Amino acid sequence: MRKYKIFISGVQKELRTERQAVKKYVLGDTLLSEYFDVFLFEDAPARSQSAEQSYLGEVKKSDIYLGILGDQYGRIGKGRMSATEAEFREAKKQHKNILIYIKGGNGANDKKREAGVQELIKEIRDSKHGFSYKRFSDTSELTHLVYASLIEFLKEEGIVGRGAFDERICGGAKWADIDKDKVRWFLKTARAARKYPLKQDALLETFFTHLDLIKNGKLTNAAILLFGKIRIDFFCRLRLNVCSFPALKLRSLLQIIKSTAAIYLSRSIKQLRLCLMQSNFRLSKRRDQRNFTGPLKFRNLQFKKRSLTPLLTEITMLLPAFK
Repeated sequence: MRKYKIFISGVQKELRTERQAVKKYVLGDTLLSEYFDVFLFEDAPARSQSAEQSYLGEVKKSDIYLGILGDQYGRIGKGRMSATEAEFREAKKQHKNILIYIKGGNGANDKKREAGVQELIKEIRDSKHGFSYKRFSDTSELTHLVYASLIEFLKEEGIVGRGAFDERICGGAKWADIDKDKVRWFLKTARAARKYPLKQDALLETFFTHLDLIKNGKLTNAAILLFGKIRIDFFCRLRLNVCSFPALKLRSLLQIIKSTAAIYLSRSIKQLRLCLMQSNFRLSKRRDQRNFTGPLKFRNLQFKKRSLTPLLTEITMLLPAFK
């Protein structure tokens, strides 16, 4: 599942505590961390491109611009504006979701801020622009306001709090993920069986709209479940979380898998896909050698539906026995 990217903007020196607090809160929250990633410029690795190109590029790649305003405007760079204002202008230009948080609960104190900040607040408060902004007095209040805004964002995206599972938007799903042969088969069968009004050559959007499988112009979970090409890519039915440690033998590895695996089984599926993407082990090419020299990878091993214990037995049988 693709995560939404949040770009945090604000004068680094003055608002370092607030910037770090928001990132820590989002990534530490069970729900928010499932759907959001956070970008802070000070945490990014060094790059060959200029700082301005770097942070503006990150704004373009983000889904949400989260701006924090204090008293200081920041150092003026190219274009005769600070990095914070340049990031805000880029987010506005790219039509990003813009959330603004102003430090200081009393609007009367805005005149004490630097002139560039005052101009930004004036623009943000203008109802013609329609920006969402809140005031906060400390980091605790800020994180609570951010949480409320992000939950509202997820509601608007149809991810949480609205409707049943099949009615929600399927994150990352595109029209290319729809199997047109399935759609044509359905139309042919439905017309023959009950005189379905749409013809076999009906447009996909018309067809999915008719069946109420689109929400806000995006495909729902039901659309992918019924007519998707590869449903398992969107709806995980089995997940193994493996803790890997160097220099352990295979038997120890299997014990770690058994103790740390988080397996989600559904009664409705006929087979499960086991994907051990990577651990710190690899078998030598020669069967008689049992040393570990690198990563061990398993991809798309297919198992019939069964309980965890036989599943781990299958894993063991696939590998050499270690005593």
